[in-house]
Amino acid sequence: MAVQIHQSLLDYMGEKPNCVTLARDIIVKGCEFVQMRDEIYLLLIMQLTNNFNAVSVARVWQVICMCVYYFLPTSMLGPFLQHYLIYIRDTKKKAVVDYANYCLELLHKSDRNDNVLVPSVVDVETYSERPPILVTIYLVDGTVITENLPVEPFVTV
Repeated sequence: MAVQIHQSLLDYMGEKPNCVTLARDIIVKGCEFVQMRDEIYLLLIMQLTNNFNAVSVARVWQVICMCVYYFLPTSMLGPFLQHYLIYIRDTKKKAVVDYANYCLELLHKSDRNDNVLVPSVVDVETYSERPPILVTIYLVDGTVITENLPVEPFVTV
């Protein structure tokens, strides 16, 4: 199964036909098979290492964001993933930093359980078209209500 997930990731990064369903398959496997979650996260991190193709890097970060949204790493990998995201946040360029901050905010939600729903193809498409963001909400008088609120791409207001 790990080989199949890896091939789906490579195909998604290379924008093969039906690439949205490939990304969705990765997320679904992580949701359904708890024992594969850490493997998926490690495959994603491996694909970011020394990858200088901006499109490929963005696509991997999209999948990481979806993974963090839909399922958490195990308690064994969780601290490593958090450290990796902090390292990225502190050392990389703006677009990648935004992805890392988004993932860190989702990981820090203490009351969070794994999502029981798997993403639809439309959900995955929205991650490709519009990256997730963190927002700060202010009152009219400038008072901050909340900071760094993760907003998924498929949320509409």
